[in-house]
Amino acid sequence: MRTISLYLKFLFSRLIFIIALCLAVFLFFFLKQKEFILFNYSIGNPLYSIIEQSPSWLYVVQMLIVIFLLLIVAEMISIILVTTRRSSAEKKNQLLHERIREVIFNYLIQDNKTRDINDFRIKAQPYLKSNHAQRVFINELRKILILTKGEVHETCISLYDALHFDPLIKSHFHSPYLRNKLFALKTAGDFQLTAYNRYLVRYMHSKNEMLRSEALQAYVKANSDNDLSFLSDYQEKISLWDFNIIINAAKDRTNINFSALLKSHNPLIKSLGLRLANLQKREELKPDFVELMGDADAMVKEEAYLAFMALAKEKNDYLTLMYQFSCMTKNLQNKVINLLINNEDKTSSYNFFEWIIENKPLEMKIRAMSKLLTMDMNLVLKYKNHPDENIRKALRQLMDFYL
Repeated sequence: MRTISLYLKFLFSRLIFIIALCLAVFLFFFLKQKEFILFNYSIGNPLYSIIEQSPSWLYVVQMLIVIFLLLIVAEMISIILVTTRRSSAEKKNQLLHERIREVIFNYLIQDNKTRDINDFRIKAQPYLKSNHAQRVFINELRKILILTKGEVHETCISLYDALHFDPLIKSHFHSPYLRNKLFALKTAGDFQLTAYNRYLVRYMHSKNEMLRSEALQAYVKANSDNDLSFLSDYQEKISLWDFNIIINAAKDRTNINFSALLKSHNPLIKSLGLRLANLQKREELKPDFVELMGDADAMVKEEAYLAFMALAKEKNDYLTLMYQFSCMTKNLQNKVINLLINNEDKTSSYNFFEWIIENKPLEMKIRAMSKLLTMDMNLVLKYKNHPDENIRKALRQLMDFYL
């Protein structure tokens, strides 16, 4: 019934427009007739004598003016009514939000021993009589859910389950309105409602980018035991927003199929696998990071470098970074310079810093000198009389900063 009512509401707004259009067409032809027969009754046209004497083009212009005037009046009346109604609705809506928050918080602040879920249902029931009220209740629960962890987080999910919102969510999945579908997807994802997986999978392949994006995020959030291997063959476009949401949802999972992600043909999925491996410090994947440093995609390369840097501990790790230095972006090169100070093989780091000072731009010369300065001041002061003006300039700027 909820789905039918949504479709009727959707069609009703369009039906009014069609009726108005038909009425305008009827008037246009009726006013050109002397009389009109309706159910054996003759209806005279009092304007016929005036219209008959007018040229056709003038009649058309007059009708258009009348129609436009009527539309302006109707629009003005509509604006007044809508404004008045909206103001009243906003006050009621604000009050509804406050009452619902009060019901939820009163339950959450109770001790576990004194909490009564049946009592909560009774107190919540007055605020669940309409679709709008139920959406407000779900959104208020969601706000708390996404900001909390542990017991409060789990309690919010329990409260959602206790109030049986299933009819509303199902009707919204079938709704003709995009906003309702998006609401259902957000709810399924945030409250981990795996019962709706068939809807999530369907909308993950939608032609609508917003639906597709929201469905993908919801599927990853809802299925916390999923190893993400399905992403390796996912053919739809994934945005950077999706990328970050998935990272946040999956960063603590211990069952991620990194092999599938890192072998994906989609560069963004490879990058996602690398970012997750970086966050989880997956030491066993270091050979994969080195291999992906040579990937054709810039984002994959950067994520591979960052993942490798996060695990760099041994002499060979630092040698690999020095070897790859010229292939890196400026940002990554600066990170490597900062990282090399931790290298136990001080000689190789010193020699590498010297190479940078001799061959790289001024800004990078200064950065390398600053690291040398922390190792041994004498290693820097020797550049005071260097024949290269840029190197002397780099030293002066460094000294000015410290002095």
